[in-house]
Amino acid sequence: MGLAPAQNGDVNHQPLDWLEALFADIGFRALPVVMWSANSRQLPITVTLKAGEDALGALVLDGPDLINAICAFAAELQDVLQPALQVGVPPCPSHARVLVARRTLDLIEWQCPEGDFSCRLGAYEEALWPPGPDESYAALMLAKRLSRHGLSFVTLHVDLRDGAWVASIALQPDTDEQFVREVVAPLAAEISRSTDTYTAYPRGTTREPAERARIVP
Repeated sequence: MGLAPAQNGDVNHQPLDWLEALFADIGFRALPVVMWSANSRQLPITVTLKAGEDALGALVLDGPDLINAICAFAAELQDVLQPALQVGVPPCPSHARVLVARRTLDLIEWQCPEGDFSCRLGAYEEALWPPGPDESYAALMLAKRLSRHGLSFVTLHVDLRDGAWVASIALQPDTDEQFVREVVAPLAAEISRSTDTYTAYPRGTTREPAERARIVP
């Protein structure tokens, strides 16, 4: 799931809300896929990690201040994942430096050490919109962006035309086309209608697992 950007400042969020937001950002584009499980919904929480089929051990989230604890946990997690993924995550989109999770009042932000990029924890993928011409996950990014805005589609794919992405989307008859165009912008959108009720996965992308995280009772 992940923490919606507007929710990041809510100090009443539970530990798993922050963890889901953290792993959503950490896991975007990560290969092998980062998977995790938590043994509790409240602190202290032991988080077991895997990268693909490789077990990476466990980290413990704990501390008297939840936001500070999440920042410390994020740094530990990055140190564990870097050798497994052979790259630091999440990277700054400007020059690939690894972002640092830092507290800003009652928010958590990813900040670039160079100071040229920042976004709220849970909003990393949204901050990368629109995708550049070299983005291999453009269709997946768009599908998730539509979902975050409560929009469904029947089929979706994107094509690179003259250096710019163009989205082709089939919608059900009752879906608000204007709202879809606003969400897709600044990408151009070719909209059609379909009476099918299923959602087809975006063409030309690597499908993410249906479940990256689970809670062990």
